[in-house]
Amino acid sequence: ELIDLAPDGLAVVDEDGSILLVNRQFNLLFGYDEDQLVGEPVEVLVPELQRAAHYGHRAAFRAHPEIRPMGASGQTFSGQRRDGSQLPVDIGLSPMRVGSRTVTVAAVRDVTERLRQETDASMVRQVLDAAGDAMFIFDRQTLQFAYVNEGAVRQLGYSRDELVGMTQLAIKPAFDESSYRQLIEQLAPGGATTFPPVHRHRDGHLVHVEVTLEHPIIDASAGGSRWLISVARDVTDRVDAERRLRHAERQLAVLDDRQRIARDLHDRVIQRIFAAGLAASSVRRRVSDTLVDARIGHVVDELDAVIADLRSSIFRLAHAESLVPLGQRVLERCELECDGSGVAANVRFGGPVDAVEPGRAEDLLAVLGEALANVVRHARASTVEVAVLVDRGITLRVEDNGAGPSSVKNDGAAIDVHPGGGLDHMAARARDLGGSLQVSSGTPSGTLVEWRAAPRDPATSTPRSRPPAAGGPAARGGTGVRG
Repeated sequence: ELIDLAPDGLAVVDEDGSILLVNRQFNLLFGYDEDQLVGEPVEVLVPELQRAAHYGHRAAFRAHPEIRPMGASGQTFSGQRRDGSQLPVDIGLSPMRVGSRTVTVAAVRDVTERLRQETDASMVRQVLDAAGDAMFIFDRQTLQFAYVNEGAVRQLGYSRDELVGMTQLAIKPAFDESSYRQLIEQLAPGGATTFPPVHRHRDGHLVHVEVTLEHPIIDASAGGSRWLISVARDVTDRVDAERRLRHAERQLAVLDDRQRIARDLHDRVIQRIFAAGLAASSVRRRVSDTLVDARIGHVVDELDAVIADLRSSIFRLAHAESLVPLGQRVLERCELECDGSGVAANVRFGGPVDAVEPGRAEDLLAVLGEALANVVRHARASTVEVAVLVDRGITLRVEDNGAGPSSVKNDGAAIDVHPGGGLDHMAARARDLGGSLQVSSGTPSGTLVEWRAAPRDPATSTPRSRPPAAGGPAARGGTGVRG
Protein backbone atom coordinates (compact mmCIF):
# COMPACT_ATOMS: atom_id res chain seq x y z
CA GLU A 1 0.00 0.00 0.00
CA LEU A 2 2.88 2.40 0.78
CA ILE A 3 4.47 1.75 -2.61
CA ASP A 4 1.15 2.19 -4.38
CA LEU A 5 0.71 5.63 -2.75
CA ALA A 6 3.95 6.94 -4.28
CA PRO A 7 3.30 9.74 -6.87
CA ASP A 8 5.93 8.34 -9.28
CA GLY A 9 5.98 4.99 -10.99
CA LEU A 10 8.17 2.51 -9.04
CA ALA A 11 9.63 -0.77 -10.27
CA VAL A 12 12.05 -3.26 -8.73
CA VAL A 13 14.27 -4.98 -11.31
CA ASP A 14 16.40 -8.08 -10.74
CA GLU A 15 20.06 -8.42 -11.73
CA ASP A 16 19.11 -10.14 -14.98
CA GLY A 17 16.76 -7.31 -15.94
CA SER A 18 13.46 -9.03 -15.08
CA ILE A 19 10.77 -7.01 -13.33
CA LEU A 20 10.03 -8.19 -9.77
CA LEU A 21 7.54 -5.56 -8.60
CA VAL A 22 5.70 -2.46 -9.90
CA ASN A 23 3.33 -0.07 -8.16
CA ARG A 24 -0.10 1.14 -9.32
CA GLN A 25 1.28 4.41 -10.75
CA PHE A 26 3.80 2.48 -12.85
CA ASN A 27 1.03 0.37 -14.40
CA LEU A 28 -1.06 3.47 -15.11
CA LEU A 29 1.95 5.19 -16.68
CA PHE A 30 2.66 2.39 -19.15
CA GLY A 31 -0.91 1.11 -19.63
CA TYR A 32 -0.56 -2.37 -18.05
CA ASP A 33 -2.85 -4.28 -15.71
CA GLU A 34 -1.82 -5.31 -12.21
CA ASP A 35 0.99 -7.92 -12.12
CA GLN A 36 1.05 -8.03 -15.95
CA LEU A 37 4.63 -6.73 -16.02
CA VAL A 38 6.01 -8.98 -13.28
CA GLY A 39 8.52 -11.40 -14.77
CA GLU A 40 8.88 -9.44 -18.02
CA PRO A 41 12.29 -8.06 -19.07
CA VAL A 42 12.59 -4.35 -18.38
CA GLU A 43 13.43 -3.77 -22.07
CA VAL A 44 9.74 -4.28 -22.88
CA LEU A 45 9.34 -0.70 -21.62
CA VAL A 46 12.10 0.64 -23.93
CA PRO A 47 11.44 1.65 -27.58
CA GLU A 48 12.76 -1.08 -29.90
CA LEU A 49 15.40 1.10 -31.55
CA GLN A 50 16.90 1.95 -28.15
CA ARG A 51 16.93 -1.56 -26.61
CA ALA A 52 20.44 -2.49 -27.72
CA ALA A 53 21.84 0.65 -26.07
CA HIS A 54 19.77 -0.04 -22.95
CA TYR A 55 21.40 -3.47 -22.51
CA GLY A 56 24.74 -1.69 -22.37
CA HIS A 57 23.50 0.92 -19.85
CA ARG A 58 22.09 -1.82 -17.61
CA ALA A 59 25.36 -3.76 -17.70
CA ALA A 60 27.34 -0.62 -16.80
CA PHE A 61 25.05 0.11 -13.86
CA ARG A 62 25.30 -3.49 -12.64
CA ALA A 63 29.11 -3.20 -12.71
CA HIS A 64 29.05 0.08 -10.75
CA PRO A 65 25.76 0.35 -8.88
CA GLU A 66 25.17 3.75 -7.28
CA ILE A 67 22.27 6.09 -6.64
CA ARG A 68 21.43 8.15 -9.71
CA PRO A 69 18.80 10.84 -8.98
CA MET A 70 16.26 11.92 -11.58
CA GLY A 71 17.73 14.39 -14.03
CA ALA A 72 21.33 13.66 -12.98
CA SER A 73 22.29 12.71 -16.53
CA GLY A 74 20.74 15.84 -18.00
CA GLN A 75 18.86 13.66 -20.50
CA THR A 76 15.19 12.87 -21.05
CA PHE A 77 14.49 9.22 -21.87
CA SER A 78 11.67 7.64 -23.87
CA GLY A 79 9.44 4.90 -22.48
CA GLN A 80 7.14 2.65 -24.50
CA ARG A 81 3.57 2.02 -23.42
CA ARG A 82 1.69 -1.26 -23.89
CA ASP A 83 -0.05 0.16 -27.00
CA GLY A 84 3.33 1.02 -28.59
CA SER A 85 3.11 4.79 -28.03
CA GLN A 86 6.03 6.58 -26.42
CA LEU A 87 6.27 9.04 -23.57
CA PRO A 88 9.16 11.18 -22.28
CA VAL A 89 10.31 10.16 -18.80
CA ASP A 90 12.88 10.98 -16.13
CA ILE A 91 14.38 7.95 -14.38
CA GLY A 92 16.04 7.68 -10.97
CA LEU A 93 17.95 4.51 -9.98
CA SER A 94 18.86 3.14 -6.55
CA PRO A 95 20.65 -0.20 -5.92
CA MET A 96 19.35 -2.27 -2.97
CA ARG A 97 20.74 -5.46 -1.40
CA VAL A 98 18.19 -8.26 -0.94
CA GLY A 99 19.91 -11.22 0.68
CA SER A 100 22.85 -12.15 -1.52
CA ARG A 101 21.73 -10.29 -4.61
CA THR A 102 21.45 -6.66 -5.68
CA VAL A 103 18.21 -5.39 -7.15
CA THR A 104 17.53 -1.99 -8.66
CA VAL A 105 14.69 0.30 -7.62
CA ALA A 106 13.66 2.51 -10.57
CA ALA A 107 11.52 5.62 -10.10
CA VAL A 108 9.91 6.81 -13.34
CA ARG A 109 8.17 10.17 -13.88
CA ASP A 110 6.19 11.34 -16.93
CA VAL A 111 7.65 14.69 -18.00
CA THR A 112 5.32 15.36 -20.93
CA GLU A 113 3.80 18.43 -19.27
CA ARG A 114 7.18 19.74 -18.14
CA LEU A 115 8.59 19.45 -21.64
CA ARG A 116 5.52 21.21 -23.06
CA GLN A 117 6.01 24.05 -20.61
CA GLU A 118 9.71 24.20 -21.43
CA THR A 119 8.87 24.32 -25.14
CA ASP A 120 6.36 27.10 -24.56
CA ALA A 121 8.86 28.99 -22.40
CA SER A 122 11.55 28.55 -25.05
CA MET A 123 9.19 29.93 -27.69
CA VAL A 124 8.40 32.92 -25.49
CA ARG A 125 12.13 33.53 -24.96
CA GLN A 126 12.74 33.35 -28.70
CA VAL A 127 9.98 35.90 -29.30
CA LEU A 128 11.40 38.20 -26.60
CA ASP A 129 14.92 37.81 -27.99
CA ALA A 130 13.68 38.71 -31.47
CA ALA A 131 12.29 42.00 -30.17
CA GLY A 132 14.37 45.06 -31.00
CA ASP A 133 13.88 46.61 -27.55
CA ALA A 134 15.85 45.70 -24.42
CA MET A 135 13.72 43.93 -21.80
CA PHE A 136 14.59 43.46 -18.15
CA ILE A 137 12.81 41.72 -15.27
CA PHE A 138 14.26 42.81 -11.94
CA ASP A 139 13.67 42.46 -8.21
CA ARG A 140 11.84 45.41 -6.69
CA GLN A 141 13.84 45.20 -3.47
CA THR A 142 17.38 44.45 -4.68
CA LEU A 143 17.00 46.06 -8.17
CA GLN A 144 18.88 43.00 -9.47
CA PHE A 145 18.11 41.61 -12.93
CA ALA A 146 16.53 38.14 -12.96
CA TYR A 147 15.99 38.02 -16.74
CA VAL A 148 17.22 39.99 -19.74
CA ASN A 149 16.52 39.40 -23.41
CA GLU A 150 18.90 39.44 -26.35
CA GLY A 151 17.86 43.04 -27.07
CA ALA A 152 19.45 44.06 -23.76
CA VAL A 153 22.65 42.25 -24.76
CA ARG A 154 22.74 44.09 -28.09
CA GLN A 155 21.94 47.46 -26.52
CA LEU A 156 24.44 47.34 -23.64
CA GLY A 157 27.27 45.13 -24.91
CA TYR A 158 27.27 42.80 -21.88
CA SER A 159 26.63 39.07 -22.13
CA ARG A 160 23.41 37.69 -20.69
CA ASP A 161 25.32 36.04 -17.84
CA GLU A 162 27.01 39.35 -17.01
CA LEU A 163 23.74 41.27 -16.94
CA VAL A 164 21.90 38.73 -14.75
CA GLY A 165 23.15 39.66 -11.30
CA MET A 166 23.77 43.33 -12.15
CA THR A 167 21.35 45.99 -10.94
CA GLN A 168 19.47 48.81 -12.64
CA LEU A 169 21.87 51.32 -11.09
CA ALA A 170 24.81 49.74 -12.96
CA ILE A 171 23.38 50.86 -16.31
CA LYS A 172 21.55 54.09 -15.34
CA PRO A 173 24.13 56.86 -14.70
CA ALA A 174 21.37 59.45 -14.36
CA PHE A 175 20.00 57.83 -11.16
CA ASP A 176 21.31 57.11 -7.71
CA GLU A 177 19.63 54.49 -5.51
CA SER A 178 17.46 57.00 -3.66
CA SER A 179 16.06 58.67 -6.79
CA TYR A 180 15.42 55.36 -8.56
CA ARG A 181 13.64 53.82 -5.59
CA GLN A 182 11.52 56.95 -5.35
CA LEU A 183 10.54 56.40 -8.98
CA ILE A 184 9.52 52.75 -8.59
CA GLU A 185 7.68 53.33 -5.30
CA GLN A 186 5.20 55.48 -7.23
CA LEU A 187 4.15 52.46 -9.32
CA ALA A 188 1.00 50.69 -8.20
CA PRO A 189 0.29 47.10 -9.37
CA GLY A 190 -0.80 47.27 -12.99
CA GLY A 191 0.70 50.73 -13.42
CA ALA A 192 3.37 51.94 -15.86
CA THR A 193 5.46 55.03 -16.44
CA THR A 194 7.64 56.20 -19.33
CA PHE A 195 10.74 58.38 -19.01
CA PRO A 196 13.74 59.21 -21.25
CA PRO A 197 17.04 58.50 -19.46
CA VAL A 198 20.31 57.19 -20.85
CA HIS A 199 21.92 53.77 -20.42
CA ARG A 200 25.66 53.30 -20.13
CA HIS A 201 27.11 50.79 -22.60
CA ARG A 202 29.77 48.35 -21.47
CA ASP A 203 32.45 50.41 -23.27
CA GLY A 204 31.29 53.53 -21.42
CA HIS A 205 29.43 55.49 -24.09
CA LEU A 206 25.87 56.64 -23.43
CA VAL A 207 22.86 55.16 -25.21
CA HIS A 208 19.78 57.39 -25.39
CA VAL A 209 16.75 55.28 -24.49
CA GLU A 210 13.06 55.65 -23.82
CA VAL A 211 12.12 53.40 -20.91
CA THR A 212 8.71 52.02 -20.00
CA LEU A 213 8.65 50.75 -16.42
CA GLU A 214 5.76 48.43 -15.54
CA HIS A 215 4.48 46.85 -12.33
CA PRO A 216 2.74 43.68 -13.56
CA ILE A 217 -0.06 42.02 -11.61
CA ILE A 218 1.40 38.62 -10.73
CA ASP A 219 -0.07 35.83 -8.63
CA ALA A 220 1.33 35.77 -5.10
CA SER A 221 2.66 32.23 -5.64
CA ALA A 222 4.89 33.59 -8.43
CA GLY A 223 6.35 36.40 -6.37
CA GLY A 224 3.43 38.78 -6.17
CA SER A 225 4.60 42.38 -6.28
CA ARG A 226 8.27 41.44 -6.15
CA TRP A 227 8.99 41.77 -9.88
CA LEU A 228 9.09 44.82 -12.13
CA ILE A 229 9.51 44.95 -15.91
CA SER A 230 11.59 47.53 -17.76
CA VAL A 231 11.50 47.91 -21.55
CA ALA A 232 14.13 50.23 -23.07
CA ARG A 233 14.00 51.40 -26.68
CA ASP A 234 17.19 52.80 -28.22
CA VAL A 235 16.29 56.28 -29.48
CA THR A 236 19.83 57.46 -30.22
CA ASP A 237 19.03 58.01 -33.90
CA ARG A 238 15.88 59.94 -33.00
CA VAL A 239 17.76 62.11 -30.48
CA ASP A 240 20.49 62.77 -33.05
CA ALA A 241 17.86 63.67 -35.65
CA GLU A 242 16.10 66.02 -33.22
CA ARG A 243 19.41 67.64 -32.30
CA ARG A 244 20.27 68.15 -35.96
CA LEU A 245 16.78 69.49 -36.60
CA ARG A 246 17.21 72.04 -33.81
CA HIS A 247 20.58 72.98 -35.29
CA ALA A 248 19.02 73.32 -38.75
CA GLU A 249 16.22 75.48 -37.32
CA ARG A 250 18.79 77.75 -35.68
CA GLN A 251 20.72 77.92 -38.95
CA LEU A 252 17.51 78.70 -40.81
CA ALA A 253 16.71 81.48 -38.35
CA VAL A 254 20.21 82.91 -38.90
CA LEU A 255 19.76 82.72 -42.67
CA ASP A 256 16.36 84.40 -42.39
CA ASP A 257 17.98 87.20 -40.41
CA ARG A 258 20.69 87.54 -43.04
CA GLN A 259 18.16 87.73 -45.83
CA ARG A 260 16.11 90.32 -43.93
CA ILE A 261 19.24 92.41 -43.36
CA ALA A 262 20.13 92.02 -47.03
CA ARG A 263 16.67 93.24 -48.08
CA ASP A 264 16.89 96.20 -45.73
CA LEU A 265 20.33 97.13 -47.06
CA HIS A 266 19.17 96.85 -50.65
CA ASP A 267 15.75 98.47 -50.33
CA ARG A 268 16.62 101.23 -47.88
CA VAL A 269 20.32 101.94 -47.44
CA ILE A 270 21.39 101.65 -51.09
CA GLN A 271 18.42 103.69 -52.27
CA ARG A 272 19.23 106.46 -49.78
CA ILE A 273 22.88 106.47 -50.83
CA PHE A 274 21.79 106.45 -54.47
CA ALA A 275 19.51 109.44 -53.78
CA ALA A 276 22.36 111.24 -52.03
CA GLY A 277 24.55 110.65 -55.09
CA LEU A 278 21.89 112.06 -57.39
CA ALA A 279 21.54 115.12 -55.16
CA ALA A 280 25.32 115.66 -55.14
CA SER A 281 25.45 115.36 -58.93
CA SER A 282 22.60 117.85 -59.23
CA VAL A 283 24.44 120.36 -57.05
CA ARG A 284 27.63 119.80 -59.00
CA ARG A 285 26.00 121.03 -62.23
CA ARG A 286 25.37 124.40 -60.56
CA VAL A 287 28.93 124.85 -59.25
CA SER A 288 31.47 126.80 -61.28
CA ASP A 289 34.32 126.57 -58.77
CA THR A 290 36.81 123.96 -60.02
CA LEU A 291 37.93 122.93 -56.51
CA VAL A 292 34.36 122.47 -55.27
CA ASP A 293 33.47 120.52 -58.42
CA ALA A 294 36.41 118.18 -57.83
CA ARG A 295 35.42 117.63 -54.18
CA ILE A 296 31.83 116.84 -55.13
CA GLY A 297 33.09 114.46 -57.83
CA HIS A 298 35.21 112.69 -55.23
CA VAL A 299 32.17 112.33 -52.94
CA VAL A 300 30.16 110.81 -55.81
CA ASP A 301 32.98 108.33 -56.51
CA GLU A 302 33.04 107.33 -52.83
CA LEU A 303 29.27 106.81 -52.88
CA ASP A 304 29.68 104.59 -55.96
CA ALA A 305 32.32 102.51 -54.13
CA VAL A 306 30.13 102.20 -51.05
CA ILE A 307 27.20 100.95 -53.15
CA ALA A 308 29.44 98.36 -54.83
CA ASP A 309 30.70 97.12 -51.48
CA LEU A 310 27.17 96.97 -50.10
CA ARG A 311 25.98 94.92 -53.06
CA SER A 312 28.83 92.45 -52.52
CA SER A 313 27.98 92.19 -48.83
CA ILE A 314 24.29 91.68 -49.67
CA PHE A 315 25.20 88.79 -51.96
CA ARG A 316 27.28 87.12 -49.23
CA LEU A 317 24.48 87.58 -46.68
CA ALA A 318 21.80 86.10 -48.90
CA HIS A 319 23.66 83.12 -50.37
CA ALA A 320 25.85 80.11 -49.63
CA GLU A 321 26.38 78.84 -46.08
CA SER A 322 30.00 78.15 -47.00
CA LEU A 323 30.56 81.88 -46.75
CA VAL A 324 29.82 81.72 -43.01
CA PRO A 325 33.21 82.15 -41.28
CA LEU A 326 34.95 78.82 -40.67
CA GLY A 327 35.53 79.62 -36.99
CA GLN A 328 31.80 80.02 -36.44
CA ARG A 329 31.07 76.77 -38.30
CA VAL A 330 33.62 74.91 -36.13
CA LEU A 331 31.89 76.16 -32.98
CA GLU A 332 28.49 75.18 -34.37
CA ARG A 333 29.75 71.67 -35.29
CA CYS A 334 31.14 71.15 -31.78
CA GLU A 335 27.82 72.23 -30.28
CA LEU A 336 25.90 69.93 -32.64
CA GLU A 337 27.97 66.80 -31.99
CA CYS A 338 28.36 67.23 -28.22
CA ASP A 339 24.89 68.52 -27.37
CA GLY A 340 23.26 66.22 -24.78
CA SER A 341 26.19 63.80 -24.68
CA GLY A 342 27.73 64.93 -21.39
CA VAL A 343 30.98 65.82 -23.20
CA ALA A 344 32.12 69.45 -22.90
CA ALA A 345 34.04 70.85 -25.90
CA ASN A 346 36.70 73.54 -25.48
CA VAL A 347 37.75 75.21 -28.76
CA ARG A 348 40.73 77.39 -29.64
CA PHE A 349 41.96 78.86 -32.92
CA GLY A 350 45.34 79.92 -34.24
CA GLY A 351 46.14 81.83 -37.42
CA PRO A 352 43.80 83.10 -40.17
CA VAL A 353 41.17 80.38 -39.75
CA ASP A 354 38.43 82.26 -41.62
CA ALA A 355 40.70 82.59 -44.67
CA VAL A 356 40.74 78.80 -45.32
CA GLU A 357 39.47 77.95 -48.80
CA PRO A 358 35.88 76.60 -48.95
CA GLY A 359 36.87 73.13 -50.17
CA ARG A 360 39.44 72.62 -47.42
CA ALA A 361 37.02 74.06 -44.89
CA GLU A 362 34.47 71.39 -45.83
CA ASP A 363 37.10 68.64 -45.40
CA LEU A 364 38.12 69.99 -42.00
CA LEU A 365 34.50 70.17 -40.81
CA ALA A 366 33.83 66.59 -41.98
CA VAL A 367 36.91 65.31 -40.12
CA LEU A 368 35.95 67.28 -37.02
CA GLY A 369 32.47 65.71 -37.10
CA GLU A 370 33.93 62.16 -37.36
CA ALA A 371 36.41 62.78 -34.54
CA LEU A 372 33.77 64.23 -32.20
CA ALA A 373 31.36 61.38 -33.00
CA ASN A 374 34.04 58.87 -31.95
CA VAL A 375 34.61 60.78 -28.70
CA VAL A 376 30.90 60.92 -27.86
CA ARG A 377 30.19 57.28 -28.73
CA HIS A 378 33.30 55.44 -27.63
CA ALA A 379 35.75 57.45 -25.54
CA ARG A 380 33.96 57.56 -22.16
CA ALA A 381 35.20 61.15 -21.92
CA SER A 382 33.91 64.20 -20.08
CA THR A 383 35.84 66.86 -22.04
CA VAL A 384 37.36 67.24 -25.48
CA GLU A 385 39.88 69.89 -26.55
CA VAL A 386 39.57 71.07 -30.16
CA ALA A 387 42.26 73.20 -31.82
CA VAL A 388 42.23 74.57 -35.39
CA LEU A 389 45.62 75.97 -36.36
CA VAL A 390 46.30 77.66 -39.71
CA ASP A 391 49.81 78.62 -40.78
CA ARG A 392 51.05 77.56 -44.18
CA GLY A 393 49.01 74.37 -43.81
CA ILE A 394 46.02 73.36 -41.65
CA THR A 395 46.16 71.34 -38.42
CA LEU A 396 43.16 69.99 -36.53
CA ARG A 397 43.74 68.53 -33.06
CA VAL A 398 40.99 66.69 -31.15
CA GLU A 399 42.05 65.38 -27.73
CA ASP A 400 39.71 63.80 -25.18
CA ASN A 401 40.22 62.69 -21.57
CA GLY A 402 38.60 59.28 -22.01
CA ALA A 403 39.79 55.69 -21.92
CA GLY A 404 42.35 56.00 -24.72
CA PRO A 405 42.78 54.15 -28.03
CA SER A 406 42.77 50.36 -28.17
CA SER A 407 45.28 50.41 -31.04
CA VAL A 408 47.41 53.12 -32.60
CA LYS A 409 48.95 53.40 -36.08
CA ASN A 410 50.76 56.58 -37.01
CA ASP A 411 51.66 55.82 -40.60
CA GLY A 412 48.87 57.87 -42.16
CA ALA A 413 47.19 54.73 -43.49
CA ALA A 414 43.55 53.88 -42.88
CA ILE A 415 43.14 53.84 -39.11
CA ASP A 416 40.17 52.45 -37.20
CA VAL A 417 40.54 52.63 -33.43
CA HIS A 418 36.89 51.81 -32.81
CA PRO A 419 35.08 49.63 -35.39
CA GLY A 420 32.99 51.82 -37.64
CA GLY A 421 34.64 54.94 -36.24
CA GLY A 422 35.26 56.41 -39.69
CA LEU A 423 38.96 57.17 -39.14
CA ASP A 424 39.69 55.58 -42.51
CA HIS A 425 37.67 58.36 -44.17
CA MET A 426 39.56 60.96 -42.14
CA ALA A 427 42.87 59.50 -43.28
CA ALA A 428 41.68 59.48 -46.90
CA ARG A 429 40.77 63.19 -46.72
CA ALA A 430 44.23 63.93 -45.30
CA ARG A 431 45.96 62.02 -48.11
CA ASP A 432 43.88 63.83 -50.74
CA LEU A 433 45.20 67.13 -49.36
CA GLY A 434 48.79 65.93 -49.13
CA GLY A 435 48.60 65.66 -45.34
CA SER A 436 48.41 62.95 -42.70
CA LEU A 437 46.35 61.53 -39.84
CA GLN A 438 47.94 60.50 -36.56
CA VAL A 439 46.20 58.86 -33.61
CA SER A 440 48.04 58.57 -30.31
CA SER A 441 47.46 58.34 -26.58
CA GLY A 442 46.59 61.63 -24.91
CA THR A 443 48.27 63.20 -21.89
CA PRO A 444 47.70 61.99 -19.22
CA SER A 445 44.87 59.87 -20.65
CA GLY A 446 42.50 59.72 -23.58
CA THR A 447 43.11 59.89 -27.32
CA LEU A 448 44.73 62.56 -29.48
CA VAL A 449 43.72 62.82 -33.15
CA GLU A 450 45.89 65.10 -35.32
CA TRP A 451 44.74 65.76 -38.88
CA ARG A 452 46.91 67.83 -41.20
CA ALA A 453 46.45 69.27 -44.67
CA ALA A 454 49.55 70.37 -46.58
CA PRO A 455 50.02 74.03 -47.63
CA ARG A 456 48.20 75.00 -50.80
CA ASP A 457 50.42 75.13 -53.89
CA PRO A 458 49.99 78.64 -55.38
CA ALA A 459 50.96 77.32 -58.81
CA THR A 460 48.00 74.94 -58.96
CA SER A 461 45.49 76.83 -56.83
CA THR A 462 42.88 79.23 -57.99
CA PRO A 463 42.00 82.23 -55.88
CA ARG A 464 38.66 82.31 -54.18
CA SER A 465 36.20 83.92 -56.54
CA ARG A 466 34.34 87.02 -55.49
CA PRO A 467 30.55 86.87 -55.74
CA PRO A 468 29.21 88.76 -58.76
CA ALA A 469 27.61 92.07 -58.00
CA ALA A 470 23.93 92.47 -58.65
CA GLY A 471 22.92 94.00 -61.95
CA GLY A 472 22.29 97.65 -62.69
CA PRO A 473 24.40 100.73 -63.38
CA ALA A 474 25.85 100.86 -59.88
CA ALA A 475 27.00 97.25 -60.11
CA ARG A 476 28.93 98.11 -63.26
CA GLY A 477 30.88 100.87 -61.58
CA GLY A 478 28.80 103.72 -60.17
CA THR A 479 25.55 105.35 -59.27
CA GLY A 480 24.90 106.24 -62.86
CA VAL A 481 24.73 109.95 -62.06
CA ARG A 482 28.19 111.11 -63.11
CA GLY A 483 27.10 112.42 -66.40
